[in-house]
Amino acid sequence: MSEVAIKITREDVLYVAKQLKVELTDKQIEEVLETTKDILLDDETFWRIVMETIEYSIKDVLNIHSDYDDE
Repeated sequence: MSEVAIKITREDVLYVAKQLKVELTDKQIEEVLETTKDILLDDETFWRIVMETIEYSIKDVLNIHSDYDDE
């Protein structure tokens, strides 16, 4: 099974922080980037995450969350 390397960017961190309604310092952003720099996912996990992300986005657009689906 092949693996997919995920590159987390500063913009990704800022987007998630905004969703969490938190503010991060530059140092905290760098810490997050350091701890997430070597993410490798197998194909199955990668596509499951992609599909869940798309599903979340659709629910967000339609405003049909139930406590953000804590599944």
